[in-house]
Amino acid sequence: EILAYDAGVGKDNETLINEGLQLADCGKLGKGIEFKNQLELTQVSCNRPNYLLLCEVLLGNSEEFSLSKRGKPPNVESLRSRHCDSVFIQEHGRLVNRVVYKSGQVLPKWLVEYSCKPLVRVLDNPMEKEALNMGKSMSIMLQSQREAEAGDFKDKLFRLAESQFLRQKHQQEGVKLTVTSVNYFVTPKLVQAFAAKVREFGAKYKGGSGKKKRNPIWTFHSTDKKNVVSIMQENFRLDMVGESTRCAGKFGSGVYFSEFPDYALRYGGKDKALLVCYVLQGKSFPCTRQMVKTMMGAGLQEGFDSHHYDADEDGYGKEVCVFNTDQILPVFEINYKEESRQGESGGAGGGKGTRAGGVPASSGLPLQAMHMIGTAAAASSTTQSSGNSTVQSGGGLANPTSVISSAPAGGAAQWPRGRGQWRGRGRGRGQGRGRGGGRRRR
Repeated sequence: EILAYDAGVGKDNETLINEGLQLADCGKLGKGIEFKNQLELTQVSCNRPNYLLLCEVLLGNSEEFSLSKRGKPPNVESLRSRHCDSVFIQEHGRLVNRVVYKSGQVLPKWLVEYSCKPLVRVLDNPMEKEALNMGKSMSIMLQSQREAEAGDFKDKLFRLAESQFLRQKHQQEGVKLTVTSVNYFVTPKLVQAFAAKVREFGAKYKGGSGKKKRNPIWTFHSTDKKNVVSIMQENFRLDMVGESTRCAGKFGSGVYFSEFPDYALRYGGKDKALLVCYVLQGKSFPCTRQMVKTMMGAGLQEGFDSHHYDADEDGYGKEVCVFNTDQILPVFEINYKEESRQGESGGAGGGKGTRAGGVPASSGLPLQAMHMIGTAAAASSTTQSSGNSTVQSGGGLANPTSVISSAPAGGAAQWPRGRGQWRGRGRGRGQGRGRGGGRRRR
């Protein structure tokens, strides 16, 4: 077989070509000539030439050797007694390396000189390293685990995506968002392109003042689920801008992101997916609402790397517009569920009621209609709010199961007229009659 021998970094390899390879210490594998199936990236230099020696190798009968096996390492005599000529090692079913124990079994043929560029490992984990080494795209579903195992990179990735999502979303009254799983993607060609941009921005924006410009930020993008795989494998397409929104881009014809997931989820259609992407914002042009007419579908402003709109005091923007997809690295797809929080009805008159999810009625949120699901009161019935239940004068229990909001204590509540709705006026503090103190009107 033709096998590659790692000839090292910046060496004079004429001796190897003229005299052939010599036996060397291979650790537990004994004294032989080792051919590795993959390069050890820790030994590759990005500053000096690297060399590989491609050789024709006579393997003969080859046996598998386990590094965990106790005893003496293999040698010519032990292999001969078992009618073998070489050994090979596998890890997780994949060939790792081969070793022969006679220099006469190896004929050097070609010397390959190569150079390399350093890769930026975005999240620096075993799966990312393997994908980059093999040049193969990989993906995995991550789920929450109660037990924390040391060194479990999958659990760390899940918690990274989950915490970014929960940290940046705005709290909505009566709504609970829970991350159920996270899909993690590594596509080597996208990582390489993004790494090149990281180096470019690093050289462009130096020093302390350039830190915010050269470092990437976490952003969110909502899209139709059918687009997820193509985005993760090929990145976003600028020619598809405005395809779903029918808008050429109010702050330029680029790919739009938000640093707030709930804002991003305003877009993406019915069957939407939420992506988490690394974005190099660089020097960003600040947009205002007054610019919409002039910037609709426009290109990148000269001297800038991106556009942004409505940033808060910490710099987090509601909209970030990028015009070069090499500045984008899609990383996660977040799967979540939305649940409504069921609360209890308000207390008596001037008491302190609660909204759905236990929010005090006096919190100043907008007044909303009260919806009661359960036994409806008769048209002539009068109800009173007492404690945490609604009592009918006829002796029955209305038993509300869902209350969106309560009327302010002691205040006049003019509920909209209409079928099945209430109109009443509270009596004041502690007098036992709160919202719904009037009669039901058809």
